[in-house]
Amino acid sequence: MDVILRCSFSYKSDCQNSDLKDNIASVISELNTLWSDRSISPHFYDHIECLYRLTSHGKRFYHLCSVAHKASEEIIEKRKQELIANPDLVSNKKCKDFLDILLTAKDEDGQGLSALEIRNEVDTFYFAGHDTTASSMTWILYTLAGHPEYQDKVYQEVINVLEGREYIEWNDLQKLEFTTMCIKESLRLHGGVPGIERRTTEDYTIHGLTIPAGRE
Repeated sequence: MDVILRCSFSYKSDCQNSDLKDNIASVISELNTLWSDRSISPHFYDHIECLYRLTSHGKRFYHLCSVAHKASEEIIEKRKQELIANPDLVSNKKCKDFLDILLTAKDEDGQGLSALEIRNEVDTFYFAGHDTTASSMTWILYTLAGHPEYQDKVYQEVINVLEGREYIEWNDLQKLEFTTMCIKESLRLHGGVPGIERRTTEDYTIHGLTIPAGRE
């Protein structure tokens, strides 16, 4: 979570070492658990929104949603204040982070994203990115452990690319060809997300195949 917040939002939180009960890392972890429990619950009331809100799990879930929303708003507001104090902050950056793009994005009419749209994107990014990244890393290590010959090749490639350096740099990534192949193969075997929570809103044709509206 600290890595996601730092890389995507240039936000230093150190939430992994926080003892606070409602730090963002523990909030996201508990939200994931509650969502998973609800999705496989045999109780009908867990799948009817107005009834779920009345249960103890439902009340806890929406309380944690409020905490997560507040954390997102604090991150966004902090960056807005930085931009007000230094209008050239984004243009002077070598690489824009995700929040920079959200705050400066304009449509063809020059209209930017609303506060709610920005918050929803931030929520989605660290909510979806935290659990899936941790799960994927676990499966990658598990898969490599089951194939020690490939694990050794990955290790040797990393050693050769780093050339004695302790930390990896951006330009090193494109050189880690075999490591990248192993990561992609693990993701193919063990997808980070077990389902696709999307539904087509209109008919869509791809290479002659039409996907009807309303399909998930």
